[in-house]
This record gives sequence, C-alpha cells and structure tokens, in this order.
Amino acid sequence: MKKFKIAHLYYDLMNLYGENGNIRYLVKQLEEQGIDAEVHFLSMEDKIDFTKYDFYYIGMGSEENKMIVLDNILKYKEDIIKAINNNKYFLITGNAIDLFGEHIITLNNEVFLDGEIIVVTECPWYKSWFGLKPTRLKVGDGKTPFRKLKFI
Repeated sequence: MKKFKIAHLYYDLMNLYGENGNIRYLVKQLEEQGIDAEVHFLSMEDKIDFTKYDFYYIGMGSEENKMIVLDNILKYKEDIIKAINNNKYFLITGNAIDLFGEHIITLNNEVFLDGEIIVVTECPWYKSWFGLKPTRLKVGDGKTPFRKLKFI
C-alpha cells in the first residue's frame, strides 16, 4: 500500500501553539481509516521537493518567525504553484496564510510579496488589541494559480 506522505513545513519556526498536535491528529485519523501515513519535518536548511509529498502543512508562528520563513518560502513560489495545479493539498493555519498573500502590513512596515495573490492580510492580530483596524482576509479574484486553496 502506498504511504500518504505529509510534509510539515517549517515545523520548528511555525509552531506557536503546538501545531504539531494538528499533524499527530491528522495521522491518527488517516490510520483509523486504514491509510498508512508518514510525516517529514522540513525547515529552512532542507531542500523542499513539492513533487514528493501528498499534503503540505504550515502552522502558525510568531510574527518574527513568519518573516524569517517568508524569505525562505519565496524561493519555492513556482514550485508551490505547480504543486497546487497538480492537485497537491495544503493546509495553512493561523498567520501562516500571510505567506501566500500579496503583501503583509506590520506595525513597522509593509512587505510586498511580488506576485500571485490569494489573500490580502491587513495588519497582524495585535493591531486590534491597540484599537487599530482588525485583520481582514480577502479571497483572491479566482484567476490566480492559488485559487484551488480552500479556506477553512
């Protein structure tokens, strides 16, 4: 039987609230359905092959770690687009969705992400704590390669 291969991306940096629990639960559910799953933990020092896995997961991280990951994940942009177009699945939780946006607005600066837009995220959660405009997600226009991502 073929194994269902899961890539837990940036597991060490994007693990703010025990995101590895989401992966453990996913594996448990797959095994209960008779599906053999294996998890590969990949991060900054690894070469990520987006053709090798069936499912990709990125969890929530601190704002600082998110910006560190951003520099790394941008080099895989074309590979991610190909993976999505080849029916690979991604589950992106919390503020990790910012990595797939058009730009990120932080308290100190605005970072433009040059390229395809799936969401626009406006200000991190903590801005609302100071009475500023809360985070807003806007689904892309449906014409981008990222349109297959599901928001849950």
